[in-house]
Amino acid sequence: MQQFIAGTTLSAQTRLYAVGDYDVGFKKSKPTAKPLVTHQFVGYKLADTEQPFPVTVSCKLKTAERIRTAYAEGDGRGEDPPLAAEEDRTCQQWTAALLDAVYEDLQRATDGEGEEVAETALTRESIRLEDEDNVYIGPLWVRAFPYQPAYQESSVLVLRSKALHAEYSRWIPMPDSFMGTHYCHSIAPEYLRALVLGEVRAPTAP
Repeated sequence: MQQFIAGTTLSAQTRLYAVGDYDVGFKKSKPTAKPLVTHQFVGYKLADTEQPFPVTVSCKLKTAERIRTAYAEGDGRGEDPPLAAEEDRTCQQWTAALLDAVYEDLQRATDGEGEEVAETALTRESIRLEDEDNVYIGPLWVRAFPYQPAYQESSVLVLRSKALHAEYSRWIPMPDSFMGTHYCHSIAPEYLRALVLGEVRAPTAP
């Protein structure tokens, strides 16, 4: 997700957290720009019920601006600085890219196996991306837990994302470790695919 969000060619080290380590581990973690280290928690709860597949992916990333600043003099190996976008993509754009990938996979399956897959899948028109929920302080981002990245609103499947974006160059009264960060709660690819195929149903609208 880091490369997509920041538009960077630099690979990140990603620390993964166990299911029971959200409060004491993931919530307190902070990503770093150099070395580029991100943090990821995968949730398996759907409406307070444990599922056999991932439901939510929560990531703590660095912004494109922070990466450009950290590697302005190169990557420490005598190579050119890695490219990073002028602006970050949103968590909602990540969800949209996942949705595109699911339908591309379904199209390939349909082309090779007939119409059975297409008949069981939701139409793209029956899925809506909700405007991203942007918050500005960590406590608001970590609540409520578990985050529900999708819900059913009548016949429409609504996909949600929640973000915290702290610019690096703008003066804000907060510790340096909080600056230049971009946090995302988004839907897990496995859950999204199961929803599209009609194998599971999202909770009703809150």
